Amino acid sequence: MKAILILDRKTVLEHVSQEEIFEKYLGLRPQYGVSFTNPLRQDKYAGCRFYDKYGRIRFKDFSRGWNWDCFDVIMFDFGCNYNEALKIVATDFNIQTYEIGGFRRKPSSVRLSRRESFSSGNSSIIIKQKKFSRKELTFWGQYGIDEPTLERFRVMSVEKAWLQYPDKYKVEVYSYSYSDICFCYDLGWEIRKLYFPERKEDRFMQVTAKVAEGYVMLPDFGSHLIITKSYKDVIALWLYDLLSIAPASETVIFPEKFMAIVLKSFDQLFTLFDNDKAGKIASIKYRDQYNTTPLLFPSDMEKDFTDNLVSYGNNFMIDYAEDFKQRFL
Repeated sequence: MKAILILDRKTVLEHVSQEEIFEKYLGLRPQYGVSFTNPLRQDKYAGCRFYDKYGRIRFKDFSRGWNWDCFDVIMFDFGCNYNEALKIVATDFNIQTYEIGGFRRKPSSVRLSRRESFSSGNSSIIIKQKKFSRKELTFWGQYGIDEPTLERFRVMSVEKAWLQYPDKYKVEVYSYSYSDICFCYDLGWEIRKLYFPERKEDRFMQVTAKVAEGYVMLPDFGSHLIITKSYKDVIALWLYDLLSIAPASETVIFPEKFMAIVLKSFDQLFTLFDNDKAGKIASIKYRDQYNTTPLLFPSDMEKDFTDNLVSYGNNFMIDYAEDFKQRFL
């Protein structure tokens, strides 16, 4: 009778080495003292290294603060949990029979689709919070946003962040660096979003797009509501007594059930997206579907509310807000 193998880390590594797993799923054979680019993201600079810690080989991406073992690489690449990563290795390296939790199974031949970022509605973001640094407060201060306002809107400074899967397995996705600061938005309903303002790409990390950013801060009823492009703009608009919310991204259109609640709660609805092609398309979609009034900054100005605040100053935005209220409210 053929033995039934228990599929766990120990069993997998009895059949295949860490080096082989890294080479297959990361595309790099571990070498020590050598710098690499990260094949799993757009990476122009060789800022990653392998090292061995107590027999466990790790791949350190210093730019992102990622510190992966061979199974973390698979979880990131396929957006899967730990047990699914073990199944992928078992399938690819022909570990034919195994059991998990007492149930005998065969490795699935169906592969999970490759992903460029974390996005699983069943996962969650966990952080270790730290005090705001002077640099971080200066960043928010350019928009007139001070520390009490950040606390009011549940914005936190992040020292470390992990993505936790349904099976409670965690992958570290960020570690503090002076040149790569990170903020966490607590959006309510145990939903969090990470914001990396100094990155040129991959500036946000979230596990679901099914959230209205800023919604938990709204009153039950109001004369107006502006749907804008980002949580940063939501906070800045609030400073000028303009109520607003934001979708997870400018390409996300709020569903009808949610908008039905909003339409009953607020007298007039507006959109204020970027004054580029994508922003104009989003404005038209909301107008056609929900009869919202589009607001756009002129093409010779900055693209959004906070950028115009930085360029033209507080007095200009006070006048903008007052003009809006006189015209529409």
